[in-house]
Amino acid sequence: MKMGFSFLVSSVVAVLSFCHWAGAGTLADPAHESERLSEVSDELASELKVAADQVKAMTRADEVLVLVGQSPAYLLPFLEKERQAFGVAMSGRVWIQDGITLKSQKLRRESRFTSWLHMKSPRFVAVEGTPPKMGHLDLYCRYLAVSGLSEEVIRSSRVVLVDHSHTGQSITTFAKILNFCGKVTEPKPFPFINLISALQSRGDWIIDPPSFYITVRGRVILKHLIEWANDYVPRVIPRFPHWEWSQFPDFDSEALSEGRQWMTELRNRAGSSS
Repeated sequence: MKMGFSFLVSSVVAVLSFCHWAGAGTLADPAHESERLSEVSDELASELKVAADQVKAMTRADEVLVLVGQSPAYLLPFLEKERQAFGVAMSGRVWIQDGITLKSQKLRRESRFTSWLHMKSPRFVAVEGTPPKMGHLDLYCRYLAVSGLSEEVIRSSRVVLVDHSHTGQSITTFAKILNFCGKVTEPKPFPFINLISALQSRGDWIIDPPSFYITVRGRVILKHLIEWANDYVPRVIPRFPHWEWSQFPDFDSEALSEGRQWMTELRNRAGSSS
């Protein structure tokens, strides 16, 4: 019976660790009770403005800020007047490198990822579905180019990535995709600003991505990071997993209508506070 109980506890720990590793969501800060936010309050607008000011302090006016996915999307109204910034759709991890192990509920991995730039079939384990088809990757590159990430921009030294990351897996994948789309001959690292919660700033949950693809420029604390990252606010960036890369993401969908209203309200507030 004792052996069975130990096995059960170990299994639960393993499942919880995997959920955290696989991007199941941002864990809540015990000092901050997560809630669904129904309107743009003065507090939220102020929080976003302060965070955007910190991002601007870490970047130059000639740099291109790429807000990856939903988590950083609401910073845009407070960035776009002084920075070239835009949001791009990408959901979930496309690949997880072979050989990753979990130990003591922390992710241990090689400091240097195997480059997939020169592999026809990347040796990565798919977390969701199967790795994207090359045709889908090509179309995703076209989508990025239309969004503002042309081959020339990607190969420049002006691109800065902004997102929320626990372990660096998702943002590293995005950096690899940029290398692919930019037809970069040697792997190119991209500067990265990580949006984190107050709880994460006190612990060791955040693992910096491998410097081979990502260089961490800084971290910005958001009180409501849980809400921004876990759909407690209306979405403004469509979900866009790799198996849907056969077409461009739909930013005009009805599902994002409330989010567009929020963005309009935040742009009005950003304009009045400038």
